Amino acid sequence: MDSTALVVRWLTDASSRTFPLSALTVAIAKVGDEYPDTYSDTEQVLLPLLKANRVRTVQLARPALRTGGGRRYLVLDDTASPTRLVRSGPVRLSDELAATGTVTQVSNRRCIVDCTKRTQADTRTDQNWLTAAGSAKQ
Repeated sequence: MDSTALVVRWLTDASSRTFPLSALTVAIAKVGDEYPDTYSDTEQVLLPLLKANRVRTVQLARPALRTGGGRRYLVLDDTASPTRLVRSGPVRLSDELAATGTVTQVSNRRCIVDCTKRTQADTRTDQNWLTAAGSAKQ
């Protein structure tokens, strides 16, 4: 959420960045266990903004559970006109977590602890950027 809000701000508010959008590359790491609404929200709000601004967008995934000395990542898509997220790569994060015995427990999608110590004002600002970006596209 934080990184998406930051990218949306950079795309919609030139005064928020110190570089041209032509110098920006957005990397999207595919873990393979995203919620369905993550795909739809990203495809409806973020990708159209990236495409309209011709921002290079690279979707990456792990090539295997163990990479050893080989490739550390696999490029799934590399474009300046993204329209759709790749749904998964060769392995999912949950595959690796299961293999190492560190599967997290999820009972709902709300965080129990606010690890980033963000204020409610920060969260409202992030939501405002995303809402504004979504309505600007329509």
